[in-house]
Amino acid sequence: MRLKFYGRNAHTVYWPGTYAVGQPRQYFGSRLVAGTGPKDPSRKVVTKEPDECDSDAHPAAAEHFKKQCQRGALWAADKQTADFCGVDFVRVELDADGDWSPAAAARPATPKTKEAS
Repeated sequence: MRLKFYGRNAHTVYWPGTYAVGQPRQYFGSRLVAGTGPKDPSRKVVTKEPDECDSDAHPAAAEHFKKQCQRGALWAADKQTADFCGVDFVRVELDADGDWSPAAAARPATPKTKEAS
């Protein structure tokens, strides 16, 4: 099964088992963007497209990402992935800060306050 996830800026999720000495870690749902110096440091940005993991080919990685989704470090990008992870499917969209957030239709309504008369 193809599992699809979006990253969250507040969390860093690594591909399990991909780190080798001297090699950069592989992020899941985000990428490291190299800076040009002290005034432009390296930073982590979420991917614009969901990252995928084949649960049949990589069962240990799929279990790792499932746990990360359950703890809130990843968004399930589709209903099938949400069902696999045992979480509610929430449609997300890129917000002005460049992070994935619940889509406007999925956000709870803000209660209206009484205005002073």
